[in-house]
Amino acid sequence: MITSVWKLRPTSIWKIPEVESWLSDMAKEGLRLHKMGIQFGKFKRGEAQDVLYRIDISNEEDPSDESLLTFEHAGWKYVTSFNKFHIYTSPNKSNIAPFPINREKQLAVIKQKKKSYFLSFSFSLLI
Repeated sequence: MITSVWKLRPTSIWKIPEVESWLSDMAKEGLRLHKMGIQFGKFKRGEAQDVLYRIDISNEEDPSDESLLTFEHAGWKYVTSFNKFHIYTSPNKSNIAPFPINREKQLAVIKQKKKSYFLSFSFSLLI
């Protein structure tokens, strides 16, 4: 039996709530995220689970030890990272702590990344 499967991400990584919802839907089908790529997610097959996924964006390739501890103490387990998007999961329970991110910091990083991607894309068109 195949234990892992690649699935095309149905939306841009920038549409964070939609990606989080898609990941949770995959878990309900027994597919738990293992890695995230440019357009695809790699999932491991297992039992269907009702879990939440949340994405944190930072300027770091990997989350810091301090960030990992903060999320862990709030009940969120680190799964994987892709292009400075860090993905966490937690059981879907009513008593789970809110996802501990700084929205202002995250929005600043998003603006910076979008500007950088736009400049790179514009430059590649000129070449």
